[in-house]
Amino acid sequence: ASLRLDPAQPFLVVALFAFGATAEAKERRCVDWQKVMTSYAVEHMPKGKTISVESFRNYTGQPGDDWLSYGIRDLMADMLRSSSDHGVLSGRTAQGGVGAPDLRVGGTYQHANNMLRVFITLSDGRSGAALKQFESLSPYPDNKDFFTGLARAAEGILKFAKAKYDPGELAAVRDATSSTRAYESYARGRQAMASFNPASTEVAQTFFADAKRADYRSPLGYLGLADLHTFLGFARTQERGPGAPSYQAAEEEMGQMRRLAGARAPAAMFYSAMAGAKGGALINRFLVGNSSSVEGQQLELAGNRHG
Repeated sequence: ASLRLDPAQPFLVVALFAFGATAEAKERRCVDWQKVMTSYAVEHMPKGKTISVESFRNYTGQPGDDWLSYGIRDLMADMLRSSSDHGVLSGRTAQGGVGAPDLRVGGTYQHANNMLRVFITLSDGRSGAALKQFESLSPYPDNKDFFTGLARAAEGILKFAKAKYDPGELAAVRDATSSTRAYESYARGRQAMASFNPASTEVAQTFFADAKRADYRSPLGYLGLADLHTFLGFARTQERGPGAPSYQAAEEEMGQMRRLAGARAPAAMFYSAMAGAKGGALINRFLVGNSSSVEGQQLELAGNRHG
């Protein structure tokens, strides 16, 4: 089962899930959220060939540029997720033990003289042989060319792979913000969320709020906070705590995004969304049935619905 969220509708449209009970799940007192979320993401990727996007290497080693290592990785991965027939692995999902990918994407970046040069290498996932090179050069920081240059590389990779992809969804990722400062905060927030530890979400929340301040017309900060609050609500409900305040906070973020954000909300950049969502619908993986996440019992969130 899955929950589809239409940005034009209240955040929690459906909130009732039934889960199969197992003896093992009943005895489980602590959920490995990172494992649950990573496994779900891998299981629901498009079937077919896979592309693994690796962290990029900081060639010049300038202080403060560390975030680009995973920021470029995540942006490229989100753009490549516009494909409907290639599964894209990155971060934790690339470590999920799914075997060697068909293709790998990686590279280096150099920051010098207020310019950022990114070298992107597409290689065979098994032999490691380089197949094609791409390059992006843009003024840095805070220049839209950072996004357009990487988008051209992503499109080149998809065409080389003969992948079916949605140019509109790729463009939505590219155009989610024109501010590298906003994207940096969003990327840092996602990185802080990667552990899926409810006790350490405060750092992620700070970064997502910074993304909103840097570009309130971008959907990214709102989506990041909506993800964070939804996850906290699910985690607290699993622990027999109050989930409703967190769900309401998530709904409020989505409401703000609908009122204030000028750019389209790309499904791939809603961290709990699965690639290939159609018609603007977002599929929230935090609210998807998993027996271990509720200790094998039925989880009813109907009382937490709003609107």
